[in-house]
Amino acid sequence: MRREFHIHNITWHYIENTSAKDIQFLAEHFRFHPLDLQDCYEIAQRPKLDVYPNYLFLIFQFPYYDSKQRRIRIQTLNVFIGKGFFITLTQESIPLLAEYFQELQQKGAREPKLDRLRNTSGYLLYKVLDLLFGSSVRLLDTMNEQIVATEEEVYSEQTKQAAKNIGIIRRNIMSLRRLVQPQVRIVGQLVNMDTTFVPTSLSVYFDDSKLLRVGGDVT
Repeated sequence: MRREFHIHNITWHYIENTSAKDIQFLAEHFRFHPLDLQDCYEIAQRPKLDVYPNYLFLIFQFPYYDSKQRRIRIQTLNVFIGKGFFITLTQESIPLLAEYFQELQQKGAREPKLDRLRNTSGYLLYKVLDLLFGSSVRLLDTMNEQIVATEEEVYSEQTKQAAKNIGIIRRNIMSLRRLVQPQVRIVGQLVNMDTTFVPTSLSVYFDDSKLLRVGGDVT
């Protein structure tokens, strides 16, 4: 399902539950590499950044906590950005992303005109990443709370349950580290990017992103 809206000189194509029809639309309206379009169908892609003269293709993976299974799960976001366009594709809905898209839609023409820096698809990318990795910061807070609770179990001599909980927390921390570390490198590349849609003046934003905070906390 594809929706879109225009804000100043940028068009955001928002695609969730990506279908063959959506990929065909992109193939007909943009000169994207066929392998990038193929990646949008893949489920277990690793985070990546492909750089082309006229666009960037990125794959990000955002962690969330499955409270029933007590496991870290993954939501994948594919992104194309270039001059005047911002395209996001997901296999399923990412609630925070959907809410942000709807919020911008509702603001529409009422949104005050942005300055030259913020009126770029690169700045929109920063806002989306900052929002979604902000949830990872909250996930870290949840894990810290679990550690405190487990420490109390140890002190109260509930050793069997504590040992089980330590194993679960350790597994989740390792999953989070494997997920975050390659994406920290991608943000590092964005910090040093210099294109018309990701100018060097945006480096201070990417360098201060919540992803880098998460990366520091899990290393």
